[in-house]
Amino acid sequence: MKLAEASSPSNLFRRFIRLTGAGPDRDIGLPWLRLPFLDRPFDLWSRDSRLALRSAFPAGEIAAALDERMFEDREPLFLRIGAGARESAVPWEAFQAEISPLNRHKLAPVRTVDDDRSFGFAAVPERMRVLALVGHPGPERAFDPQAAHDFLAETLAAAATASGRIDEYDLLQLRADDLDAAVALARTLRPNVVIFFGIGQRAPAPQLRTADGDDGWMAVSALAQRLFPTPHSAPPFWIFWACSLGEHDEQTSQSVEGGAALTALRQSGGISVLAMRSRIRVRAARIMIEALLGSFASGEPLEVAAAVSRAAALNADVISDGRMDYAAPAVWSLSEPVDAVSWGDEPAFPASWVAVRLLSGANELPALANGVAPIDETSSALARTWTRPGRYFAVTGSASIDPGSRARLLSVGAALRRDTGRPVVPVLPRSGATFDQRLRLWAEDAFRQLDPRHHDREIAQAIAAIRDTGLNGLARLLAIPDIVVLLGEVPDSAVAWDVLVTAAALSSVVVAGSAVPDAARQWAIDQLMMDMANEEIEAAVRAEPLVSAILSVSERALAMGDVGRITGVEAARLTRLDPFCVRVAGQRVLAETVRRTMLRLLPSETVDAAHRSCITMLLDRPVEHDFGALVEVVRHYASLREGSQAAEAINAAWLAAGAGWSISDRARLFDQATQSRVLVDELAAAPWFSICEAAIVLQQFALVRTMLSGRNFSTPVEKARKHAMLSECFKADATQPPAQQAMRREAAAAVAEAQAAVDAGIADAAVQLSQYRNNLARISQYFDHDYDGALAVYDTILKEVGPSAFANPIFGHLFAAASRNAAECVLDPAMRPLDPVIRDRAEALVQQGLEVARALHLAEVEMELRYTRARIAEAANDDQTAALILAGLSDGEAQRRYPLLAAIAADRLAWNEMRTGHRRFSWDDARARLRTLRLFEHAWAQRVVIRNRIDCADCLAARGAPDRETAIELLKDNVADIRRLPGLTGDEDAQRAAKTHAGLDVLTASGGTVWAAFLESPLAAKVPEPWKRGTAEEIWQGRI
Repeated sequence: MKLAEASSPSNLFRRFIRLTGAGPDRDIGLPWLRLPFLDRPFDLWSRDSRLALRSAFPAGEIAAALDERMFEDREPLFLRIGAGARESAVPWEAFQAEISPLNRHKLAPVRTVDDDRSFGFAAVPERMRVLALVGHPGPERAFDPQAAHDFLAETLAAAATASGRIDEYDLLQLRADDLDAAVALARTLRPNVVIFFGIGQRAPAPQLRTADGDDGWMAVSALAQRLFPTPHSAPPFWIFWACSLGEHDEQTSQSVEGGAALTALRQSGGISVLAMRSRIRVRAARIMIEALLGSFASGEPLEVAAAVSRAAALNADVISDGRMDYAAPAVWSLSEPVDAVSWGDEPAFPASWVAVRLLSGANELPALANGVAPIDETSSALARTWTRPGRYFAVTGSASIDPGSRARLLSVGAALRRDTGRPVVPVLPRSGATFDQRLRLWAEDAFRQLDPRHHDREIAQAIAAIRDTGLNGLARLLAIPDIVVLLGEVPDSAVAWDVLVTAAALSSVVVAGSAVPDAARQWAIDQLMMDMANEEIEAAVRAEPLVSAILSVSERALAMGDVGRITGVEAARLTRLDPFCVRVAGQRVLAETVRRTMLRLLPSETVDAAHRSCITMLLDRPVEHDFGALVEVVRHYASLREGSQAAEAINAAWLAAGAGWSISDRARLFDQATQSRVLVDELAAAPWFSICEAAIVLQQFALVRTMLSGRNFSTPVEKARKHAMLSECFKADATQPPAQQAMRREAAAAVAEAQAAVDAGIADAAVQLSQYRNNLARISQYFDHDYDGALAVYDTILKEVGPSAFANPIFGHLFAAASRNAAECVLDPAMRPLDPVIRDRAEALVQQGLEVARALHLAEVEMELRYTRARIAEAANDDQTAALILAGLSDGEAQRRYPLLAAIAADRLAWNEMRTGHRRFSWDDARARLRTLRLFEHAWAQRVVIRNRIDCADCLAARGAPDRETAIELLKDNVADIRRLPGLTGDEDAQRAAKTHAGLDVLTASGGTVWAAFLESPLAAKVPEPWKRGTAEEIWQGRI
């Protein structure tokens, strides 16, 4: 919690206000002759009030002093306003329009009525019970009490649904001739919050209109005593949305002082009062009360909820005529500011507050958000299906997502949230020229709905990132653990589909649209709008068991004519299953939710027969040239535990078309191969190595290592390839000494076996030997830092394979990889900034590798070469070039092709932009990047994580005491990882360890003990001597 204080000390020579706390002290001088509370009333309702404010106060200076106290901070700034006449006369709430729009919802003035600072009220014993009273209109024609009653009822219902903290509420028209009804209702309800919506005045104490005529007023104190006659039985919170109830008593044109209302109520137990300092227009009142009650019911203190309501009016642009009636609601309190208010056993701020706002469709369907509305059986069934991590396409049956589809999608999301607790985010774009633009516009609109303090901050910040960066922000949302994203529009670009496909493994992504696009053919297909009564599904299974089973076991759309021929079922009977199917290019695939239901109903022997029928249908076509069909055949054989037949199918397809299989193709086969040991053992060596290689690229090291270790080979070429792949697997865990030793051992064995193959005269063994020499040189380069020795090996390889690089993909890949490695041998040991001659040499090596990689479409090695080029540009202080390259390496296509490099490039880009002033540090952003990087076990990612934590800790510590503890925790995490990963033994690793311990020493104020202990440890062996002679503060601040 951040707390500042506003005061106006007495001074004979000048008038000024003083801001202290949460930042540097500021004394801001006020003009002698233009103070609104000295020479004229300051009327927030006047059309000249904004001009008057800027004339009477140094508004820019005050706004800057407030903004600097909220800079890049998520929490609200409580501004405690003393009870003195001078400081309380300043219209502090009006400055919400003067400060940065990003901070409007965070400025929370709270006005005090005494000097007691020992009392803080943060817990109400019971859940919220609200009594809403609507006053008499009197002669005020603009005030319609029945409309006010209806509006309050709707708003309270929405707030109760959204937060779950409102236990009960009731409303009543407050009339002087029927006060007994109000007394009876108060006795029954026992409210802890009272809302009065009507007209008020001061004459001479705060009064509310309860009847017509000049005598139709009732004092606030009298109302409290009448409703709550027992001492200290009054509710702690009172909200008077009454024109003129809170105006300052020195302002002669207005009539009520808000502190007086609290003084009257405190005798009965009142603690905080919201009252009005001027009239307020009706259209602003609706927006403001919705925001006020929604935030207050979520656990915000009343003063923060008031800040949110004022910000809502400003953001909705209903205040645009010079008046400042948005500043009318002000809060007076006996309590010191508190961070949150709990109601009964409900803690403040539910974990899914952001999701609640979005699931309610901006309160279009508020009952969905808290599980209050009944959820139909189809929505519940879809939720049970989609809760399993995966990718789903839901056919809507309409050209676009109409209101019915929208409601169904939100209903499924509500069921998912209720039943699983997973974060659920519906994304429902509505307008815009391109998908990316529509996504940004949705995020801009959605962000306005979110809780202002961003509980569920990861989701809120990801939505903000979508607003600012489009698809890159969507990738951030999809990286949140266990996220469920319901996308109500079909993407129109390949990059967007890449982002969805490469989402975190445990996420669920659902795209809803009218027809299944080619990009979603491999996804599970479902129907969003059909009614899936279990009785109808059971009847279909009983009537056509084999047809139902065939459709249930097939993940691929089938021609119903083929199904009819193999089962002998006539076309008329097949149509019985049409309601449960989705049409895909003239064929049928069973809706995923129905498919899972049918599989539970069908006997195992029928399911086995269905698998065989599917194999028969698929093998009628040349599956060697239809990779999707091949995967289906293998899956069916694996389900039947017939691994030999599955291996035979893969071996035949490999001979016919294996050279064209992509990394993702081979990874799909790898997933199937892991299901059957027989399949693995009987695969031919070439396809076996090919699918294992794809799994290594996708970081599935543990499974590949197990498969490699369990299979023996006879020829030197195969033995060498096995050793080389094992070396790559161990390299991913090379931070552990045993794994590093195994990495070196396997790499050396690969070279030895390849040399034996060359000596035996085996064809193509020479290029294989060069590949493994390249791998061994990389180990010398990156782990031993023997740049000269490694560079000599690369030069030899480049000369050997260069003449054939463009003609042979194997030679080309080796040439491009050796070029990259050679460039980094030139780059890494060079002084910074790079000498132009060294830069040119490194660039030339990268360029020759890129020419080959692009010509042969070697995407992964091309990305690595581009990343090296970005590093070269950074080392030469050419940050603009580096940023352009890194941006291209972190987009959706890069994430699909090479997720590890894409994550590292995105992180490097962020720090590049911060260093050059194009981005401000955000802990939420940095934490999201750290979480993504930690998903990779690769030593490269671990090094980036350790470096990141140091940089984040530095930025956080610079922001002051509130973030210092987070900085310390980050450095402690580094210490734990450095101990856990003793294989990080390079010079830069030692320097990062040193800076980590130096930072801990400084931030924990240990007086040098942490730093001294580090210098005595083995970790300090490689630390440069000047560092050892320096102090922890010099190391941490980068002065050595």
